Amino acid sequence: MKINKLTPNHNLRWESSRMVLPEHVERINLHNNSKKLISKPILDEQKWMEINDLLTIAIEDYVPVYLSVYKSGNIIEKKCHINKFNPITKSLSTILDTETGEISIENIVDVRMA
Repeated sequence: MKINKLTPNHNLRWESSRMVLPEHVERINLHNNSKKLISKPILDEQKWMEINDLLTIAIEDYVPVYLSVYKSGNIIEKKCHINKFNPITKSLSTILDTETGEISIENIVDVRMA
């Protein structure tokens, strides 16, 4: 008797289980990554004062800092120089190597001196 996928007591894969569509792979990866997402941390008054002090020093002395920024369920750490603070948009103007950017002050979770 020839062994095939329907033969009892044989562990052969079904042909359809060997193929996964790219759309399914994308959806599976999205689902697995969504498990890793975290909610935005809530900072207390003392932490905000510490962040304020470090940002003031970084702006005045133009020293590099590590900014921990919350973005889309993840916390990203960036090493940059802070050029200035814009009180209207409540954002920091940063310089990372040769690129400039804006980071909202509300998304900052932590600041460390480099």
